[in-house]
Amino acid sequence: MATLFLFQSRLWQIWGSSQAINTGDAMFALAHSAMERLQTHGVSDSITLQAMRMLDNTCVALTKGQFSDMSFEERDDVSVDQYMNMINGKTAALLSLSTELGALISGSGKSIVDHYRSFGSDLGLAFQIRDDILGIWGDETVIGKSAATDIETRKKSLPVLHGLSKDETLRQLYFVEEQSDDFVDKVVAILDSTGSRAFSEEYEKKYANSAIAHLEAVSPEGYSGQALYQITIRLLQRQF
Repeated sequence: MATLFLFQSRLWQIWGSSQAINTGDAMFALAHSAMERLQTHGVSDSITLQAMRMLDNTCVALTKGQFSDMSFEERDDVSVDQYMNMINGKTAALLSLSTELGALISGSGKSIVDHYRSFGSDLGLAFQIRDDILGIWGDETVIGKSAATDIETRKKSLPVLHGLSKDETLRQLYFVEEQSDDFVDKVVAILDSTGSRAFSEEYEKKYANSAIAHLEAVSPEGYSGQALYQITIRLLQRQF
């Protein structure tokens, strides 16, 4: 499911917004169809209904998160807490649903399901924060995109929001001044001076450690368990 949503989020770059929206509608219907087929695989009626409700609730959370993300583009008063709530309703909500559903449908008890839900949520938050850090300080040859793009588009990522709360010069640069040739260098220099990278890395570390703790609490075994550990480490250790 997570793969489908991530694929759809890039679809517009290839075939345009209209086809991406159309594909998204089809994927939503296909997701519901998949949920309905759970009964044919031995999943009880009550768990099937619960899973469908979880899917719908997460879709609502995703749209709320996307609304906040888009509205942030027009605002100059976004706080770190508001940003964290926004990514909690997007990346974190999606991964949380994916991991929780797997545990629920497998017939695991409430404690295990809760750990998988928290694991997915914390992994999503850590993943997004690292993405924010890479979007400013990442090596372009490694991350596959320009490290200047997030700043050039004046994206309000976690490091930037922290910097904006600490330095009035950065607010002037981001919200008032025209973009100059050295705009990116100026912004990065201020973010370095305000400790915004270290601040963001501490946030990332907190959620990454929490995700690992929840995963270790359930100790998944076998091939699937090893694969889950491997993808978790891979996501949390993306290099600069």
